Amino acid sequence: DSASHLLLAVSPILKIGSPYVDIWDIKPPMLPLVLYLWSSVFGFGILALRVYAILVAAATVLVIYLIYKKIFTSPIFEIIFFFTIIVLLSPILQSIFLSTEMLGLLLSLLALLSLISYKKIFSKFFFSGLLFFVAAQAKEPFAFSILAVLPQLLILPAREGLKSLAKNVGTLLLGILTGFAGIYFYLACLGSISSYRAILVYKSIFYPFTFDRLFQNFFT
Repeated sequence: DSASHLLLAVSPILKIGSPYVDIWDIKPPMLPLVLYLWSSVFGFGILALRVYAILVAAATVLVIYLIYKKIFTSPIFEIIFFFTIIVLLSPILQSIFLSTEMLGLLLSLLALLSLISYKKIFSKFFFSGLLFFVAAQAKEPFAFSILAVLPQLLILPAREGLKSLAKNVGTLLLGILTGFAGIYFYLACLGSISSYRAILVYKSIFYPFTFDRLFQNFFT
């Protein structure tokens, strides 16, 4: 997995082809994009990639700390945080190098932090929408994390009226569209739009989303 993740990302740097065109894969484009940007600056030697993995894990720990600090005010905070970090940094979760799951987790947690930290309504919904979308582009199941927005969307109109609901939904969609535009620009620059569209069609045929499959994944 790690080798295919890296090859998909650095193929333009090595001039051996473009992702999804010459290097075929069904992974979403966010990890290849992040690794492409990282490798363009720091290279893709083993040390550079180890530093990337350490930074992603460290950033995830920091974001979890900031979220827990917002939620918990009692001493139980330290206990919950301690056990969360043990699970997060366990060899079971950290066994895959250049993990799409870790990147998706970091981005979705950043989205949640934006949602609960920003005071300005525009920033709250724009950045959470943007980050929840790109998290889903790292690993598809993280698309469900955007459901965390629903309580905020429903609570604010109760205080500010229904007009605020339309405005907040529009801001959320603007954030999502901004993330989409960034991914689209990356794929367009590499000439991979039509090839990635074909991959989405392939995935919709062989990995269709149905509630039966969702139920089986959760309960079997």
